[in-house]
This record gives sequence, C-alpha cells and structure tokens, in this order.
Amino acid sequence: MKAKQYTATAQQVFRIFGPGDLYATASDIDEALRMGGKMLPIHPQQYRALRRELATSGSTLWYHGVDATYIDTVRMPSPAKVFGTSAVDENGHTPLMCAARNGDLAEISALIKAGADVHTRDKDGWTALFWSTLSGCKKTVSALIDAGACVNAVDDEGWTALMHATYEGRDGIGAATTLLHAGANVNAQNKAGRTALMLAVLVGCAEVIPALIQAGADLALKNKSGSTAEAIATECGHSKIAKMLRTAKTSAEKA
Repeated sequence: MKAKQYTATAQQVFRIFGPGDLYATASDIDEALRMGGKMLPIHPQQYRALRRELATSGSTLWYHGVDATYIDTVRMPSPAKVFGTSAVDENGHTPLMCAARNGDLAEISALIKAGADVHTRDKDGWTALFWSTLSGCKKTVSALIDAGACVNAVDDEGWTALMHATYEGRDGIGAATTLLHAGANVNAQNKAGRTALMLAVLVGCAEVIPALIQAGADLALKNKSGSTAEAIATECGHSKIAKMLRTAKTSAEKA
C-alpha cells in the first residue's frame, strides 16, 4: 500500500479495534471478514488488502497507544492524533493510559502538554498512574504525579497504585519507592483487607519490604481473613520474609 492509502486504512481500523489496544493478526482480519461487509464500517476490500500485508510480512498490526510496528515502512498514526487526547476504547482506556502502560515518557509528556486528563478512569477504575506501575518505569510514575495524578486514588477493588506496584514484585520496586516518596498511604487496605506490604509478601518480594516498613507500614494490620503480613509470609513459605518481619516487629516494640 502507499503511505496515504495505508494511513487512511489504519485510521478506519482504529475505529473498529479502539484507540487503546490494536492487536490484529491475519486470522483476526479473517474473523472480521466473516462478520460480513455490511457490519463493518469500512469496505471488506480494505480488510483484504490489510490482511495480505500481514500474511505476506508475517507480522502483526500491533498498537498499544504509542509503540508501532512498521509494515512496508509506513508507520501507524498515533491514536491521540486520530481521536484526540480524551479518546477512550470500549474498556475506557485512553492514549495516556496506553503510554503509561508502555513506559513511554516522551509520549506521556506530549499527551499531558496537549491536555490529557490524568484523572480519567477506565472501566475498572484505573487511572494512568495505575497503568504506569506495570511498566516499571520510575520516570513515568513521577511525570504523572507531577501532572497532578492522585497517589492515593483507589480502583473498583480498593487497590491503590502502590498496591499494584508492590504486587508487581521486583519489576515494581522503582514505582513503589517513587509513590512512597510522593506520600502514598502505605497502610491503605483494599476490599480484601490487603495492604501494599501484604501484597509484596504474597509475591515474595523481600527487596521492597524495608522501604514499606520505613514508610510506616503497620505490621499488626490484618486482612479480611485475619492474617497479618508475617502470617501470610509463613503461609506462603517465605521464611526469610517472615523472619525479616519478626525482626522489624521486635525492633519497633523496643523503640
């Protein structure tokens, strides 16, 4: 396809798969074609052309807000440019959320400068800050906080960004420490009664525990099942973490 033709097709494909997530293989195109031309907002011939591109190259038309593959050296347009910074897909994902998930600091900065709302939530109550914890990039977390993102916002299950960060284990340590420095509530509990510390214990991430304790993590808090972080560590077989928590508890009692 020529660049102009391909860009037009890409924009139309975005309107089907949504501006947040686009992951289409040749088989996905086949499935879309089986839906019937009358149900599609673009002509099936355009789908067939796109399908040929994918089948020939063996690649996928993959787009997560900011990253783009190249097919015939033509770059996919940004969803933000096609739909605007406030665009949402069927799951409530915005271009800013996608950029945050991918850890793309440049795109996050550009979207914020263009007016993207850091407080927008998707269907699960996640903001861009929540998504940034999955990228493991401290700078993207900081950029969103600097733009006014609420560090203590909770999603539909009562999770905070800090909880998501600690649940990512070692990959989330940078995000977790950044959130703590920004004033995240270390003792917040989700609907299951779990704290960021308990979640770190669950995934066996000993490395982040000292930072949580230093930030004031309450070792005596219990989840809905009546278990403390130390009890969870013992139940999960994390003996070194259990010992670490006992030592911290003893030190706190002596202080």
